[in-house]
Amino acid sequence: MRTEPSFRCRPWWSLVAAAWIPCVAREQPWIALGLAGNLNADNAVVRQAVASWLDAGGRAVDAALMYYNDEGLRQGLEGFYGTPIDPKDSSEPSASEVFVTTKIPPEQMGFDRTLEAIVEAREKILPAGRSSKTLDCVLIHWPGRTWRKRHSDPGCVLDRGSAAADWSVCRRESWAALQHAKAMGMVGLIGVSNYELPHLEEMDSVPDVLQIEFHPWWNRADLLQWCRERKVKLIAYSSLGGAGSTWLGDPTLAQLARQEGLTVAQLLLNWAVSQGAAVIPSARSRKHMEENLACCQQALSAETLSAMSAPLEAQHRTIEPDPRWIYVPGVAATAFGGPKPPSHAHLNLFGGVEQFHFGSLRKHCWQEGRTPHLCCDPAFGPEGFSTCWTRELSFIECCTATTDKLVLHPVGDSLAFSNSLVDFIVVGAGSAGSIAASRLARKGFTVVVAESGGDGLSSKNIHPNPSSAEQFDHWFVHNVEWTLGEVSRTTQIIHGRGLGGSSSVNGKIYTRTPLPFSPAMVSAAYEDVESDLLLEQDVIPIESWQRAVLDGFEAAGIPYVHNASMSFKHGVGPVQKISSCKNGGRVSAFHCALGKGDAEVLRNAHVDRVIFQDGKAVGVKLAGYVKGNLFCRHGMILSAGALQTPVILVRSGIGHPMDLQRLGVEAQVSSPEVGANLQDHPYLPFRVRTSLPCVDGDGSLYAFYSNLTAPSSRHRIFELQLIPRCRGQNMELKGYLILLKSEMKSGRVVVRSRDATEAPAILNNPFVGDGIDAWQLIHGLREVYQLLKALGSLREFDPPQESLMKDGFAGQYCAQHLGLWQHPMGSARMGSVLDHHLRVRGVGKLYVADASALPDWALAGHPDAGIRAVGSLVAQFATQDLQIKRVV
Repeated sequence: MRTEPSFRCRPWWSLVAAAWIPCVAREQPWIALGLAGNLNADNAVVRQAVASWLDAGGRAVDAALMYYNDEGLRQGLEGFYGTPIDPKDSSEPSASEVFVTTKIPPEQMGFDRTLEAIVEAREKILPAGRSSKTLDCVLIHWPGRTWRKRHSDPGCVLDRGSAAADWSVCRRESWAALQHAKAMGMVGLIGVSNYELPHLEEMDSVPDVLQIEFHPWWNRADLLQWCRERKVKLIAYSSLGGAGSTWLGDPTLAQLARQEGLTVAQLLLNWAVSQGAAVIPSARSRKHMEENLACCQQALSAETLSAMSAPLEAQHRTIEPDPRWIYVPGVAATAFGGPKPPSHAHLNLFGGVEQFHFGSLRKHCWQEGRTPHLCCDPAFGPEGFSTCWTRELSFIECCTATTDKLVLHPVGDSLAFSNSLVDFIVVGAGSAGSIAASRLARKGFTVVVAESGGDGLSSKNIHPNPSSAEQFDHWFVHNVEWTLGEVSRTTQIIHGRGLGGSSSVNGKIYTRTPLPFSPAMVSAAYEDVESDLLLEQDVIPIESWQRAVLDGFEAAGIPYVHNASMSFKHGVGPVQKISSCKNGGRVSAFHCALGKGDAEVLRNAHVDRVIFQDGKAVGVKLAGYVKGNLFCRHGMILSAGALQTPVILVRSGIGHPMDLQRLGVEAQVSSPEVGANLQDHPYLPFRVRTSLPCVDGDGSLYAFYSNLTAPSSRHRIFELQLIPRCRGQNMELKGYLILLKSEMKSGRVVVRSRDATEAPAILNNPFVGDGIDAWQLIHGLREVYQLLKALGSLREFDPPQESLMKDGFAGQYCAQHLGLWQHPMGSARMGSVLDHHLRVRGVGKLYVADASALPDWALAGHPDAGIRAVGSLVAQFATQDLQIKRVV
């Protein structure tokens, strides 16, 4: 039971508060320098901007803890105050005192954490020379988050399953903390930001300040009226549209501004002030600051006010998410009011609200108000939402796409194994398994590799294509169905099968990704992997189109690098690829590492399950063409890939209790996260047609970056591939925009049955939740189009640029064309399923080394090199564990 905070014991913050000097609350100034936008998270720029603003006559600054630029603000204030003033002086602040506003982020909500954040802000922001040690204004930054509960959320957040979490307790506790802080003299004014009417109506008292997005394209007359009636100061943000906005070049606004004798920026600020709002525009240059300060020396004419205040059909926010999707108990989302929600809000981007699910829409499943979104969400576990299912209904039947049996017939000659007892068993001859087996064998251990497939592709020059009849036996192909509004699609998730696994069918790009181990260990692992390889650097001719693209990226702060794949977070240029093995073999991990026969390899040996004895892995049972059991003395490494390793674990008794019970598998370890957290890299394709003549050679460019036009509010990472090709006599650029850091981790691998030939059900939908991954790609592709306009010989985009700027079209294009880059990962993750040495928790002598062990940030870019390095690391860990055991 949750109780109100007790004041009987003096907590740490009461001791701090006792030293506060009682404050005289000052009125919110009408204009302040906003430190978000193009100043966000750059302390050096913020320091200079604050100093220029104060020198120009500004006397208020709007900050927030989540902007991560408080150091720059403090340094700018220190230059203004100069010599410290006697801290014992409690006189009323002078008119020259700078008014500072800051905000508490959702992650620091709750009574104690909010008070702690106030102390943190005071220490970070206020300089020694300021006479008052009181923060002038503190706001709750957001009423919560739109996502479901996360482990990183404060304890006051209430879980609502797959729906957005309930932050109402957090809001109540943080507001109580602000009221206490004001009463204690810790802050002057208190308020909230991004609150909608239902959030405001929850509050037990009226705030001093409400800060919201407010401009002609998001005219919140309802909130403005609420503030007027209660004498609450309204602060408008995004008055100028934010960094990268096209508003300042709008011809209609330009005409109105000329009529008023103002610039467009002054016109927009003047309009907001005329409505009774204060404004907080961001600016870097002294010129723009002085322009903003002079915005309101005259009143706008009645005609201009009428024109700018008229309801606009294209109402839209510039800052996401729409806070109307932050849950309020007892209030439906449709009851929030305000402008009509933007077309992308809560999946409306894709033609319907919550009308999607993870598999086929079978009408007999959805009765009595049940919805596929709720019933099939894998966040509830491998059985979805348990109250959906009766004896007549089935999670597997209703939520997963139908698929064929796994093809386990032999490909190439089958090898009989000569030893039934070896030191180590490695399951899977892919990128990690091949490296692990070779390193253990080179240390003198006997190793057998059980590979489900055959020989793999025969040539490095074969283009990987799972649809090709010649390559059919080199892939596992899993069907996935997506339904979004009226758009239904069946797509596929694939991974390589045969010697080399996916490394025998990928593009051979080599990227050192940031693995979650010590830097020294990771560096040594990559050096070990590279001892088998010959790497070559792509050499590109700098033609006119490459020069235009490189210039555009340079203007956006993305430098040219000689090897973009080794600078995958920030750079554009050619990439490094694996050209061949040093032993002269083909370029797959198997042929480079095990080509000399270091370990014994069983082709067409599909592993059914792990055999345990006294809680330790001692062998595997084989199914398919090669049958029988293999046994090991020292340990076993599962390297079957992100779609097969969790299946083997579950059939072996390690998984979610509901899974094990449904399958009738004896439980070894309750590990609910096995099969969960499946991720991939979603992408959008596009084409650019040019009038340039077609030229020989590749010349592809690869760019890795977080944003092109404005600082991103999320920690996103994109990869952009631009591949030239001939279209008749002219050159065409085939483009792919890939999101390397996903916001969603809700995919799941679900075991259908105990039959080893039964393919698992794959639940992986990038449109889940509020579709943020898809929306990030749409925003990112719009940025790319803006950059590529620098191509003077550009003919047209496909999809057309003017269409992509319309949310409705963009949503439909995304629903029809968004794909997955075939990098499944995260389904047996370190932390929850594995320990820091890749050991399966709860059992002995069992390791996992493949993409299932790692999240997307650890395999951003091109994951093959990182997975090979994991193979090197697991061999090291297994050897160390054996040495420790022998010593003990």
